[in-house]
Amino acid sequence: MKVQTITLITLALYLFATTASALVPADVNVTTDKEWLIAGKSDTSTVKVTVPSICIPCQVKIWCDDPTMGSITSGAHQTAFWNTPIAAIFTAGNKKGKAVIKVSITYPNLTTYQMEYTEASAIQKVDHNIPQYYASIVYEPIVDVQTNTSLTIQLKDSYGNIVDNQRVQGEYAESITFRDAQYGNSGFWDGTSYIHTLTQPIDTNGDATVIYRMPNYPGDNTLSISAPNEVVSPNMWISFRGTSHPPMRDLTHLIGASSLMELKLLLTIPANN
Repeated sequence: MKVQTITLITLALYLFATTASALVPADVNVTTDKEWLIAGKSDTSTVKVTVPSICIPCQVKIWCDDPTMGSITSGAHQTAFWNTPIAAIFTAGNKKGKAVIKVSITYPNLTTYQMEYTEASAIQKVDHNIPQYYASIVYEPIVDVQTNTSLTIQLKDSYGNIVDNQRVQGEYAESITFRDAQYGNSGFWDGTSYIHTLTQPIDTNGDATVIYRMPNYPGDNTLSISAPNEVVSPNMWISFRGTSHPPMRDLTHLIGASSLMELKLLLTIPANN
């Protein structure tokens, strides 16, 4: 009986000490069991929330701050007891990005005898779905011969998400292949030389950018672009118009300085005079 009394007193003192201070977000542990989910596939992850001993008990609410990125489909409202994890299910939506899963904790403060509130959060990364369409093709259609120009292409999935390479995966290619007609000394810069076929990986921003050197003569120049096979109509062509601007020559050497002054004066006289 004496042992039980001491145990109860010790427990009461412990609970009083732990509930005398307010709960802060760092006290709440929120985790998900998957690093990546895929947009548009109804992928799920398990969200685990562990609250400290101050909760005797706590009321827990779990939600996603952007419903287009996902939602809590099971376990959104629960009662949590100290150091006993609770679990909820997050289901990805159709939008890629970093989904912020928020957790609110409502608990009794045994010092003030009032209910208090705090929030914590975790990040669930959501990747794009498979590439489906060309999102944009950015280039200058008219370029001087023998000069360099850039060409940037983006792809998107069927939900409008830009395709990037942030998630390491081997399910499909995240790259664009560029080809030219192999005439003149044109080509794509590969970091060492100009080549006629270049496969360029898509970067973390969703861009596949190449530097192209125009041929050494004017006229139309057609390039072939090939996206991954998952893209609807993956092969397409674009045309550059190469222009030539001959260097200006000093007219002084051709007609003399005095005649050049007369020519300049003539050019300044209005046409109706």
